[in-house]
Amino acid sequence: MTIHQQKGVALLSAMVTVSIVAALASGAMWLRWQRVEVEIAARGQAQTAWLLSGAFAWSRLILSEDGKANRQTPVDHLGEPWAIEVEESKISSFLSQDKQLLEGDADVFITGRIRDEQAKLNVRNLVAGGTVDIPFLRVLQRLCSDLNVDPGVLQPLVVAMASMDDATQSERSLLPSSERHLAWLGLSEAALNKLSPFVTWLPTPTRVNVNTAPVEVLMALLPTLGRAQATSLLLARERNHWTNIAQFREAVGSSAYSLSDSLVSVNTDYFKVRGSIRYEGTTQLEEALMHRNVSDVRIVWRRHAQGL
Repeated sequence: MTIHQQKGVALLSAMVTVSIVAALASGAMWLRWQRVEVEIAARGQAQTAWLLSGAFAWSRLILSEDGKANRQTPVDHLGEPWAIEVEESKISSFLSQDKQLLEGDADVFITGRIRDEQAKLNVRNLVAGGTVDIPFLRVLQRLCSDLNVDPGVLQPLVVAMASMDDATQSERSLLPSSERHLAWLGLSEAALNKLSPFVTWLPTPTRVNVNTAPVEVLMALLPTLGRAQATSLLLARERNHWTNIAQFREAVGSSAYSLSDSLVSVNTDYFKVRGSIRYEGTTQLEEALMHRNVSDVRIVWRRHAQGL
């Protein structure tokens, strides 16, 4: 091998070595960057989860104070503080009155709302002690008809719920925790999408709060109530909520004669809280079902939500 060939081989070896070192360095930098990004994302998620926990604690306080205020006459309506939705707002605006202190704050934004779950029809009411509640089944069937859903989709629900009493403990653990899981009992996805704004699944049987129920639910409860009359009722309700069922019956008129007291009320025990935190490019959305017993409020479940 000549001297020129040896120099060529040496140069080629050096270039190969440099290329390998560069590739290894690039790979190491990429892995380091990836780990940093994962760590930043994990830190962001942890911080937003902590902030959401604070938001849920605040919601519990609001519901607790409302329960104390209504202790003598339990009434819940859409004019109360808990029903006010929090539009996207900078968290620091809640913490300081001095606007100059907001300049250097991190961009942390919160959005949230509390909704009355007893404004909906609780599917849990459908079966009691292994026996189908026929009046409530008819209410659900009317709701289906009004929403252009075949009432026959309720049959698998009835069959599944009627067999609950004979289920083993492990089988009971597979029962739905919310209306999102009613497909487990045989309700089709298409029907669930249409019904979900008006039905719920709560841990215990509940009555519908007529002070918060939408038009569709009121029409399902009162078979002779037309949409125009139901809409008028809601407009009147905005001006003066009902403090008892007698007032509601008087406002409805003859349409309410056949309505059972076991179906309706003017107060609520179950609320759903939904909150969103946006922090440094990370957005986390969660919801929680809360049960209130007078002023004692506890979280029944908490989970990631699908959208506000």
